[in-house]
Amino acid sequence: MRALQRLQQKILAEEQHLDRNFDLTPRASRLHDKLKRQAYLGASVVALSGAVAFGMGNSDYDPAKLYVGNVAESWQVRQSLYDTHLKLLAAEERAHDIKLEMLAAPSPKAVEGLRQEYDQERTRIKALKLDYQLLTAGQDPDKVKQIAREADADFGPRAPRPRT
Repeated sequence: MRALQRLQQKILAEEQHLDRNFDLTPRASRLHDKLKRQAYLGASVVALSGAVAFGMGNSDYDPAKLYVGNVAESWQVRQSLYDTHLKLLAAEERAHDIKLEMLAAPSPKAVEGLRQEYDQERTRIKALKLDYQLLTAGQDPDKVKQIAREADADFGPRAPRPRT
């Protein structure tokens, strides 16, 4: 405490309140560092507890909770629609590939294993379609079609890059 009192006296004596050209005693600098650490730790705890209390996170998506204003204009909503459409396309393509594998299967046991995998993929497709319907509810159909076209274009084969 004496170090802090000396620091206050020195600041008041110099009348340069915003200038930090004074030397701290080792004890005062340790105390200052400790207070800074506690402040950073406290701010981190408050931020994390606030995120937990409001249910926000990196992968959480709920338009009613996360966005204030027009949800349809949010880039995060557009990104979620785009990602869901890409996942749906990939799942449908995988289901088609499983069907082709079933046709070329060498034994009935292999067909049965592929049928179970196909059923799981169809369940996944249904879940993704339901998620997509929930995301597009209340959205402008033209914007949704535009996002779907962009996802379709990105999902397709890429042109080879020219050699330089």
